[in-house]
Amino acid sequence: MTDKPSYSKLRRYAWNVLFAVLYPFLVTFSLVFTAILWVFSGLSSLIVRLASGKGETGEAEAAKPGKPPVS
Repeated sequence: MTDKPSYSKLRRYAWNVLFAVLYPFLVTFSLVFTAILWVFSGLSSLIVRLASGKGETGEAEAAKPGKPPVS
């Protein structure tokens, strides 16, 4: 019966050590992944803007009342 608490403490200590060692890698991966998504999102927006032939105000102009929708 005294075996159970020591196993639990050992497991918790191992998890804390493992988490402390791996935390910088987790954070780095998260930041790199977020940056990659941000870059590809920007490229996608740029491609859509260039393909549509409109600048920043193109969408706002098309959304004005009284103008037919752009297809």
